[in-house]
Amino acid sequence: MPTQAGPDVSSVETLDEIWERPGTPGAIWRALAEVAVMLAILYGIYTFFLTGATIVGAVMEPTLLNGQHLLVSKATYLLSPPQRGDVVVLRDPLGSGRIVARRVIGLPGEKIEMRGRQVIVNNRPLNETYVSTPLLATESMTAVVALQLGNDEVYVLADNRLSLNDSRTWGPVKLDAVVGRAWLIYWPPDSISVVKHERYEQETLP
Repeated sequence: MPTQAGPDVSSVETLDEIWERPGTPGAIWRALAEVAVMLAILYGIYTFFLTGATIVGAVMEPTLLNGQHLLVSKATYLLSPPQRGDVVVLRDPLGSGRIVARRVIGLPGEKIEMRGRQVIVNNRPLNETYVSTPLLATESMTAVVALQLGNDEVYVLADNRLSLNDSRTWGPVKLDAVVGRAWLIYWPPDSISVVKHERYEQETLP
């Protein structure tokens, strides 16, 4: 007698295969889980390497304007310390809990002098093209402040020198208060651009 053929095992689907068919609840949940994991990884990368900041007021004009939103690189200063001319974001020394943007003018161990509106670093005047009303080193200057920075301190100033909400009021800022280096203006859309940092040519005063 001919034997009856058994079921074709190769064509039998497991419950997992049925559950994971495209369009089934299992496939949808798996896709959602993969998206969630990807978003969690991206969020982790963002929080480790980047943070956001919003400019409030005219303190950093003309470089940064009121209401602009920034992306800030927290990773930059894990590799190297702040440089003179960097626009940085730091925890507000006045204890408001906010983070604020200022420009690094003096580096650890340097001597800083303010003669009128002219900044002198180690007896060398800075040519600050980003300040709306700079005072040239050749103009009449009267020393109003002189200090020596510690090995863990920077001196930061507002680009709008009419505002005294900076190291002229706070004093030097500890390096560990610096959150990161301002990188990108991303809002509003018509302001999208990379933040401009400065590098200086200095001449020694006689």
